[in-house]
Amino acid sequence: MKLDLPWEKDLSVNRYRFGRSAPGQRHRARRDHVRAWHESVVWQIREARIRQHAARTGRNMGWKQLPKPKLPMRVQVWYRWPEKRTRDPDNFHKVIQDAIKEAIGVDDRNFLMTDEEAVVDRDNPGFTIRIPDCLNDGSW
Repeated sequence: MKLDLPWEKDLSVNRYRFGRSAPGQRHRARRDHVRAWHESVVWQIREARIRQHAARTGRNMGWKQLPKPKLPMRVQVWYRWPEKRTRDPDNFHKVIQDAIKEAIGVDDRNFLMTDEEAVVDRDNPGFTIRIPDCLNDGSW
């Protein structure tokens, strides 16, 4: 199953956090609009996994009860850039990995990111992700 994610400004790993870490904090704070994008994507991934699992098994389960996927996880990403400007897709990997990590509960060091096609789409910028082995049975 593929999941379309919307574009949001400042998603690049170079820009999606701001300020210095406060004493005792490990990370800088996320920008508010990026935090909202992140939470939205986490819930989209969780709901897609729940629907896929229910369709496969006929049982509804909460996202915390779903089985963990087999590791390492392959993640394919298609990019739809808002303009023709040159971009480095690797800078967007961390942002996407953070959302998948929180939604599935798997450390992002176990992800194998694959960049697929990158096109300019001014009308519908964003990302499409596909995680083929998310439910540990070769589907998603």
